Amino acid sequence: MKSCKLKNVLISITIGCLVMFWLDLIWLQLMEFPPFVAFIFQGIIGLVLACLLTSNLVLALRRVEQWKLHTVTGLLIILTLCGSFLLGTWAARSHRQWFFNTGIHNYELIIDKILNNNATFVNGRPVLDGLPSNSIINLTHIWGRTNADGSMTVEFSYPNNVRGHGYLYYSGIELIVKPGEMDKYIFPNNPDDHPYRHLTNNWYEF
Repeated sequence: MKSCKLKNVLISITIGCLVMFWLDLIWLQLMEFPPFVAFIFQGIIGLVLACLLTSNLVLALRRVEQWKLHTVTGLLIILTLCGSFLLGTWAARSHRQWFFNTGIHNYELIIDKILNNNATFVNGRPVLDGLPSNSIINLTHIWGRTNADGSMTVEFSYPNNVRGHGYLYYSGIELIVKPGEMDKYIFPNNPDDHPYRHLTNNWYEF
């Protein structure tokens, strides 16, 4: 009786976590600028699912009469975690597609205004007036600086950079290839900085 109750609780918790994990994952992909708490929740549920996977596999080995149920549940967790990885890979490709279709046109409005009006930077933030109002410009965090050689570096990222992802515009010569990683680029005078991937012309992503 106790064993049956434990089994029901474990299965119920597993199914509940699987549902929450997928709902949160879908939410993250559909929202343009999801809140930071959604990423924290995703990580916590992912860790819980990893623990539940171990529990189900252990019970599948120890309780012969219930091995099918726990094995199937464990496989569902594995498929979910693998599916989230594939979805993350697809999301990375969709970000690049979004950049080429939409993002670059909006970001270049800002770049043109900075270059044509000699915009100043206050604490890394460009002073910009008269830009058209849209969700991309309004919700994007913009940071920049004028370099010693006169070139300009401008980064566009999500609010508070919650995804650790964004785009870089560099008006100087092309960044150098990071040693040992042919698809990544770094600043010549700052090799310890995080690497960038080249997109087109003066644009990179991080």
